[in-house]
Amino acid sequence: MSFEERRTWIEALVTLVVPGFYFASVLPQAWTTPVTDIAYQWPLGVSVVVLVVTIVGGIVATNIATLVGAEISAARERGDAAPRGAADAALRTLDRRDERDATIGRRGGQVGGVVLGIAVLVPLGLAMAEREHFWIANALYAALVVSSLASSAVKLVAYRRGL
Repeated sequence: MSFEERRTWIEALVTLVVPGFYFASVLPQAWTTPVTDIAYQWPLGVSVVVLVVTIVGGIVATNIATLVGAEISAARERGDAAPRGAADAALRTLDRRDERDATIGRRGGQVGGVVLGIAVLVPLGLAMAEREHFWIANALYAALVVSSLASSAVKLVAYRRGL
């Protein structure tokens, strides 16, 4: 399993767990409490921050890993002392990032963008219907989650079945 595929699995897992916990803890209150009285802002903010940090952190980690892999490869070509053991295994994993990973990443990003563009129509409709902020905010968050899950699903299918 490549580094990119592992990162995609982690993003998908976090995208399922964090919003799942948020929605399971906040949405049931809407059945018994007026939505204007539900304190959803902090849990929603924390949930969004965790998702964004996970996604951005994965991108940063991928870029750092790619740079480290390139530097180690360059050192080997120059004949410098090369790392052995676990570092060799890590380098082999990093060296596998190729055009296929980039294509899969692009395709997943494109699908995620299309899904987000369509899903955002729901909160837009809620805003035009002048619904409570609670529903608009949660619909926006759900659009972000569905987009991220769609992107991850496309990537994982592409890694397993090919392009």
